[in-house]
Amino acid sequence: NALNARARGDAEGARHMLDMCVRQAPKFTRARLALADALMDLGLYEAAREQIAAVIQYAPDNPTALYSAAFVQVQLNDPDGARPFLALLAQIGDAATLEKARALQYYIENKIPLKPGAPQ
Repeated sequence: NALNARARGDAEGARHMLDMCVRQAPKFTRARLALADALMDLGLYEAAREQIAAVIQYAPDNPTALYSAAFVQVQLNDPDGARPFLALLAQIGDAATLEKARALQYYIENKIPLKPGAPQ
């Protein structure tokens, strides 16, 4: 399956399978966010941002989508664009997502570059 393909390092295979899945079920959040991750693994950050934005349109309080939105903004060298998503996460995120958001904020504040690809 697509998640196994990505885990094996086959981001292109994962992208293909997840793209087909999202075409069949556009509001399948887990598939759309996994597609965004595969796109980030391929360095296609703009395309990943579009997938994340689609999730936020119908699920604006989804913590994973908000974190991914902040993460992709940093990958696109727009750390200021990440701040609104991090602020929303501070209000609605669960403990695990808040911890990741704090780490991302630390990277932003200290201008530490992120590793290429999707969040790990």
